[in-house]
Amino acid sequence: MSAAGFKRADVEVGYLGDPKMIRLQKLLRGDEGEYAATVAVHFSTLLQSWAEARRVTAEEAEGYVSATPERIDRLVAVKLLDDEHRIPAQAWERHVGPAIAQRVAQSEGGKLGMSRRYGKSDITQGKSRVTPQGVSEGVREGNGITEGNQRAPTPAREGKFGEILKGFGFQVTEERT
Repeated sequence: MSAAGFKRADVEVGYLGDPKMIRLQKLLRGDEGEYAATVAVHFSTLLQSWAEARRVTAEEAEGYVSATPERIDRLVAVKLLDDEHRIPAQAWERHVGPAIAQRVAQSEGGKLGMSRRYGKSDITQGKSRVTPQGVSEGVREGNGITEGNQRAPTPAREGKFGEILKGFGFQVTEERT
């Protein structure tokens, strides 16, 4: 994760074959241009949400194709956006939760490898295992981990990320420890 969010989004290869996309296509009855434009509005919303690590509205994410009220209404009608014009919370959590856990695990694995290579004493012997609930073992205070095996807040975990990370079981506080 970058300081602003994700540099890459996890998008399923079956994105266009999703039943909701098929309903959208049927709703437009063969108007391929409008279907493509409406899909572009959804995809822009999805990508901008990943970039900011929060559920942005279609209006906030407006890109090369206008997020017209008609296009947004169609996306809401087939449940690709919720009533607030955002990616539905349940779908967002299902995809972003594992992505956050994976990226945190990769970061912790890199720290462990560097400490072994360069002899840093910030991490105890053993392996740390990162889950959305925190780090399980093999770590000490001083490397971004606090007692109780929970991640300490960092600039990337405060502000924008706080709401998302709290939803996935991370402890996020306003104070630094």
